[in-house]
Amino acid sequence: MLIVLLFTTPVLEFDWLMFDDDINILVNPYLGGGLSTVRWAFENVDYMRRYLPLGWIGFETLLAIDGYNATLFHAAGWLLSGLNGALMCLILAHVLRPAGAGRRTHVGLFPWLVALLAALFWSLHPLRVENAAWISGLLYLASTTLACLAVLVHLRVTRQDDCAPGHAAPPYLRLLGALFYLASLLVYPVFLSLPALLWWYQVASARRGERLGVARLAARRLGGWWIAAVFALAMNIYARVTSGDLYEPLPSWHATDAFSLLTKFARAVLHYVAITVWPADVAIVYSSSENWVHPAMAAGILISAGALLVFPATRWRAFAWMVAGGLALLPFLGVYDRSFQPNDRYAVLWLAVCAAALGRMILRAQQHRTAAPAALLVALLAVSLLAISYRSALYVWRDTPALQAVIDRMETRLHPRLNITRPAWVAWLQGDRIEADRRLLLGKKTYPHSEQIRDAEAQLAQSDDAWRRRVGASTQISPLALLHFDLGRAWQQRGKPRAARAHFARAIKLAPDFAAALQAYQETRRANSR
Repeated sequence: MLIVLLFTTPVLEFDWLMFDDDINILVNPYLGGGLSTVRWAFENVDYMRRYLPLGWIGFETLLAIDGYNATLFHAAGWLLSGLNGALMCLILAHVLRPAGAGRRTHVGLFPWLVALLAALFWSLHPLRVENAAWISGLLYLASTTLACLAVLVHLRVTRQDDCAPGHAAPPYLRLLGALFYLASLLVYPVFLSLPALLWWYQVASARRGERLGVARLAARRLGGWWIAAVFALAMNIYARVTSGDLYEPLPSWHATDAFSLLTKFARAVLHYVAITVWPADVAIVYSSSENWVHPAMAAGILISAGALLVFPATRWRAFAWMVAGGLALLPFLGVYDRSFQPNDRYAVLWLAVCAAALGRMILRAQQHRTAAPAALLVALLAVSLLAISYRSALYVWRDTPALQAVIDRMETRLHPRLNITRPAWVAWLQGDRIEADRRLLLGKKTYPHSEQIRDAEAQLAQSDDAWRRRVGASTQISPLALLHFDLGRAWQQRGKPRAARAHFARAIKLAPDFAAALQAYQETRRANSR
């Protein structure tokens, strides 16, 4: 945990990103209302086209502590990154424990050292930078924390049942694991495929003649998990199918034919289930290519890692070592490109399987006295290179200009929304109309037939006219500062001075000469002191 915290320390000085942080938190009109926000969180599926009530409540809690203080949000992510590394180390130590070893069996220091290296591989891989350095990535970090706790509880239940058949684990432990898992999905639905992965691992690890019985038993143990996954999947598919820019909005369930609904349903399932164990966009599902690695390579690595986890080394030694050699090259997939990759946030499970396979490979090398030190040395070198790359990749996310500069370098691989329309709006919100116009002009030259760019140009011109009519000669008041001022007034009218004061404070920070915001801020402070 301390090692991960050490390498992630720079994020404490990072700022908000006008890359979903604005929509999710900064100008979210529903955050800041206390109990009204809690109610909205459990009822809403439209705002983000997902169902994440506990995720919204987490943001609301941090806002209630210190308003729009980026350091507080980054500190929460920093701590969760370290905690997740420690939890993953415990999970890997459990998974890599020799078969038949009970909870109190002495297994030596070597497996724990291997688990630590594998956990560092998982924690400090550059594909995890997005979660650690991005404030909106708090959703993924908190979801991972709860999922790790659920897995630890499940592994304890499984080992207790297997090691002491006459003393089965108490029912409350099974319920606790399912509740942790449900909470993870309600923070953000990253781990919908986790029950299937746990079931597969238990069945594949069993002896050939016992697999049918183990499959039935594992399915029963995960009964509460399946219910939680089906509920979360249904809510998120409903959110995706009925609204959102990835799928055409549906006026009603009866306004489209059955085939269209089935297609949208299949795309949503692939988005929420398949991508978590295969973190590469499928070309047939999405029009733009956002792959950080070719899908066939991602699938091959996943299958190889799974095989290395379950095949006995005595019968598949040549195959296992061949896979191990391939996995030794895996860390450098994160070194070749230290830039923004849209699916990094979904690589959690994929990297966990690879980390466990890497640990199993090192443990098998322990059978040979000369091979074990070499395997440890190679693993330590790989983790060290990963940590260096991870630390360098963090700075891509330090602020909006740094991130946008990287996105611009990848414009041929990304959708025009990421390097044309979105940055144009961001530049305008921050008061830089020249940069906004430059972006849109470049977009019209690059994508001359794009209706999206033409619509963005028309909407921006209309919004700019409305902003200029309001601020007059005070053009130092950016549209974003004015937006925070309007949100503060709205919360003030609703009788929520704390939320109003946070928006007024943000407006003053963006535009120090904003007299109306300063006056409104002082009014809310006086009202609060009465």
